[in-house]
Amino acid sequence: MIWGKFLRSFVYASEGITYSLASQRNMKVHFTIAFIVLLLGMWFHFNTMDTLIILFAIGLVIGFEMVNTAIEATIDLVTQEFHPLAKIAKDVAAGAILMVTFTVVFVGLVVLFPYLTLIYQEGWKGRLPSQPSFFILQGFFLLLFTYVVKAYWYKKQSNYEPNVLVGILFYLFVLFYFINVLFSLLVFFLLTNYLIMILFKKKFTWVGFVQNGLISIGGFFLLYYLFY
Repeated sequence: MIWGKFLRSFVYASEGITYSLASQRNMKVHFTIAFIVLLLGMWFHFNTMDTLIILFAIGLVIGFEMVNTAIEATIDLVTQEFHPLAKIAKDVAAGAILMVTFTVVFVGLVVLFPYLTLIYQEGWKGRLPSQPSFFILQGFFLLLFTYVVKAYWYKKQSNYEPNVLVGILFYLFVLFYFINVLFSLLVFFLLTNYLIMILFKKKFTWVGFVQNGLISIGGFFLLYYLFY
């Protein structure tokens, strides 16, 4: 029962991310910038600390944008007429996003500058060796990309959306296969049980399943051979 409640909560939260991405122009901008920064992180081989800073910054901006969307939706639910307090609430929420965005941009520049300087001075030979944090950046990139695909099908009002948890399990399976076969078998067991459960409830399609495989497994190998 606890597992079922957790899954329902995860699904509802995931739907919130999908709706925000499908309906909000600013969210699309945030995702686009996030993709660029994550690709740079994989290309430059960010160290662990820089990876954590970048992921926190991306999550902060996207999270604040979603809160702003929730505030706007709540205000529109209460009143469709112009009201000074409604304007203040929306403006303050938008101002919070702007302030966070300014901060994150400067944080990103601080993180990127040493890598750009090193490459400028020493060329690609001066680039840092491959970092374990590469896989964290890679996994986050594929997670965000899964939400992009979900948002696309959401706007089409189709049930072909990939499942985020299936995508995560697919990624963990191929990642642990590289690291330890035993862990990959455990993930495969969890994936199989989860697939049986959601397919039995008819909340998942084979088109979504194939998309999860292409994004998580295909994306893993593509990014690995391009940047690692």
